[in-house]
Amino acid sequence: MKRTEVTVRRPKKEEIFQIEEFMRVVLVDTYRKEQIDEKIYDLQEELASKRAYLASYFESGGEDRYFLVAVSGNNIVGTMEFGKQSALLKELTKGELRRRSIREFCLDSGYQSAQRIWKKKFGSPRYTFENYWAEGVSHEIWIVKI
Repeated sequence: MKRTEVTVRRPKKEEIFQIEEFMRVVLVDTYRKEQIDEKIYDLQEELASKRAYLASYFESGGEDRYFLVAVSGNNIVGTMEFGKQSALLKELTKGELRRRSIREFCLDSGYQSAQRIWKKKFGSPRYTFENYWAEGVSHEIWIVKI
């Protein structure tokens, strides 16, 4: 099996369409795998949120939101976004999460596939909100020390 080289770097403005298309493909696939693909409105809202975060990155020069892209050849194969905690995190944790230092970070997900991976890697989440998205579908938050 040939090993593919991946480079991580800041995105370029001319890549906005390619990044947005990558995010759309990943989210549609995730919704399908999570068996929530009937939630079209939620998917559209999440896509709009991702687009707004990306726009914020370019408008603020990375001050409000910071993006990185993983590139293989001419293809975007991954994205990472760092920024202020979302309204959802503020609401769920009742403001208990404060600005974190570089020594720790916060991860959150309602996707069961991500939760399984993060539980193996980071242990139990700090916060679990049972049945948040639907019956049997929780939202979980980890605080990870580096």
